Amino acid sequence: MEAPADLSAFALGVGAAVIYSVYIVTGSVVTAGLDPVTVTTVVCTAAAGVTGLAVLALILSGHPQTFPATGRGWLSVAAIAVVGSVVAILAFFAGLRLLGPTATSVLSTAEPVVTVVLALVFLDESLGLTQLVGGVLVLGAVAVLALAQRRPIAEAERPPV
Repeated sequence: MEAPADLSAFALGVGAAVIYSVYIVTGSVVTAGLDPVTVTTVVCTAAAGVTGLAVLALILSGHPQTFPATGRGWLSVAAIAVVGSVVAILAFFAGLRLLGPTATSVLSTAEPVVTVVLALVFLDESLGLTQLVGGVLVLGAVAVLALAQRRPIAEAERPPV
């Protein structure tokens, strides 16, 4: 018997959050002292290779894949790859190097709010009261956590009285 779609979606969302958390913590250790451009190059190259192998496995197992049929389609794919992956991953690793894993993960929680705003602007999506309240709560939590994290650093820099 299959799990209900909403339970499966919830499990996938929680699983993604756990994997992303491990990615952040591991990335902060493994990439310490490395140039963010080099790290991004390795990560994106490895991701492209693994994805290519997965697509090949799907094709060989009888699951044909569909690729863009026009230049505009391929341009869209390239834009997603460059902006949504390479630039985003580079910014993430630069932030990780400058801010550390805690601040980087806290700031990355603003991603859903940015996604909603972009969907409102570019996809003509609507915004309900629940989504608005949720967005305000997320941004408020990011601000509180960012300020709370900076407080001990500022206090530690003060000379003893």
